Amino acid sequence: MLKRNLIFAFSPFLILIFLHSSLLFSQEYSYRHYTVKDGLVQNQVITMFQDSKGYIWLCTKGGVSRFDGNKFKNLTVNDGLLSNQIVRILEDSEGGINFSSIIGISRLYQGKITTVLLTDTIKSKKNNLVLQNFITKDICFLSSSNLPIYIGPVNSRISRLFNDLDSIMVSYFILEDNYNKLWLRTFDYGLYCITNDTLLCYADGLKGILIKDKTGKVLFCADNCLYVPDTLVHKLNKIYCFEGEEVYILNDFDPENHALFQVEQKYIVEFDGQEEKKYLKKFNYINILLTDNEDNLWIATETGLYRKISDAFENFTTETGANEYVWSIVEDDQKNIWFASYGDGLCKWDGENISRITEYTDTYSSVPTNYFYTGAILASNRNLYFPIKENGILQYNSRDFSVLQGLPKGSVLDVYEDSSNHCLLVASTAGLIVLKENKLPVLYEKDFLQTRKFIKTIAQDKFGRYWLGGEYLLNIFDGNEFIEYPNEQFEYNHGAISIFKDHNENLWLGTM
Repeated sequence: MLKRNLIFAFSPFLILIFLHSSLLFSQEYSYRHYTVKDGLVQNQVITMFQDSKGYIWLCTKGGVSRFDGNKFKNLTVNDGLLSNQIVRILEDSEGGINFSSIIGISRLYQGKITTVLLTDTIKSKKNNLVLQNFITKDICFLSSSNLPIYIGPVNSRISRLFNDLDSIMVSYFILEDNYNKLWLRTFDYGLYCITNDTLLCYADGLKGILIKDKTGKVLFCADNCLYVPDTLVHKLNKIYCFEGEEVYILNDFDPENHALFQVEQKYIVEFDGQEEKKYLKKFNYINILLTDNEDNLWIATETGLYRKISDAFENFTTETGANEYVWSIVEDDQKNIWFASYGDGLCKWDGENISRITEYTDTYSSVPTNYFYTGAILASNRNLYFPIKENGILQYNSRDFSVLQGLPKGSVLDVYEDSSNHCLLVASTAGLIVLKENKLPVLYEKDFLQTRKFIKTIAQDKFGRYWLGGEYLLNIFDGNEFIEYPNEQFEYNHGAISIFKDHNENLWLGTM
């Protein structure tokens, strides 16, 4: 039997001041995590290298892995490497891959591994060590710690200049301007440049990273500051400093030539020359970052290899300040996005940061709830309506929160507005509630009180009729009477837990 009950009118809204939480967060991207379970030889990835064929080579504490984007191929001492602890990988001009350890170099070429013990073949010029004729065409420069810092061809002038250095312990160098400049970083934290056969000092005692960006410009990063060499006056010009006590280490540049830093070996920061953008995923001890030839970002850590999947998706997780178990998402009239959670309250995203919203709890005289159901909406009066477990509807009018008064006790599972007459239809565990402007609410109990027949979704068809759906429920309501399915005309008995009207005014029913 159908019952129609009048409900008490609404009480005045409760007034309170709406304040943001002081904690601000950002969005996060998707990552793919590779470990030994995926075929990686060992999880502690120390450094990475991409060869001319596009393979990513990974140095670990238990051997070397080559990754082709789908599977890993591993090399260890059992395959002929001098050591399982490879610390640097370089490719020579013949396409050979050279794996450096503290005892020597293992070279993979055409499927075979050959080795060079540094103690047997080094030719030294004071503090600078050179492996002459390492392969037929190339020369191998080594630092004073016997680590290769370059393998490949050089012109005779660069080779002579490097060999003639007698007072500098080179730890790293890069070539610029088609071999016309040789930039040197030294073990005593100096920065030098050889140009026009002249050795010039740009910094003394400044510990930092020497790197080229995507355009080939040389940058120096030290003491949380970025420097660009001024070749006219032979000094470093400071272009940016990062605030705070965190240590910024510049590793690479993204496809847009934004600098990529690892911070405290936990986080990634992107810098576009003006602003910092922090990726808030916390990694377990970042060792190095690499942007490959296809613009993928790889992160080598102590717990495996990560790949940033795409910029197309931004993830809002508990790590970035979002709530768990989000059941409802709604946009307000200020373009803020609200997340309503089943058990974890409300959050709001303003386009940049996520803030926790707790002020609504002051509207409850008893124990407040953090359990929000699906079906939150922005109504034509610009109010937000949030369905709540056992507490009806929470509304927000851009300034204040209040609990909608006069509703029967029960949980609200969905709210729908008919914009043609500003009528609200409320799906409640107490039944269907119709709220018309300036009129008392009306409750339709019908047989909606059965647990498996609660209304969970409401939509309107092109004839203005309301469709009410649940797990085992489908009704059409014209404002006065109900048509229940299945019936003699149509034996549809699948219910509908989601109903949507498209631009052609077709109704789509989502079922269990």
